[in-house]
Amino acid sequence: MFRVLVLLLAACSAPPAPSAPPAGAPPATEAPRTAVASVVVLELKDSCPCTQERQKAARTAFDATVATRTTKPPLTVVQMDVEPEKARVWQDMQEPVVSPAYYLLDASGLLVTLLQGEVTGEQFAAALGTP
Repeated sequence: MFRVLVLLLAACSAPPAPSAPPAGAPPATEAPRTAVASVVVLELKDSCPCTQERQKAARTAFDATVATRTTKPPLTVVQMDVEPEKARVWQDMQEPVVSPAYYLLDASGLLVTLLQGEVTGEQFAAALGTP
């Protein structure tokens, strides 16, 4: 009985479901995206050939994407196995699963998004937004 009463009270105090926009209303717009001001990439210097190829392909995709932009965020490269204390700052922000890990940061140094692994130019372009 008590559980039913709690569930009923919770349902009554829940915020109302969002309603559909009125007919003729302009379409909803996306929230403004946070501009990427800088990029930090964590890589491995000593790794297997497949990781080296993945890192090289991602860097090529990043460089090609940034080359087409009017504003080019600076890139800082940190080799996790050579500079572990420097890498720890970014790993504490969000632990990467695979190398390379591209941390896209706003002007305050806060993480906008993390791209990692086999990152394509399309993924970089989408994350960086309008050039």
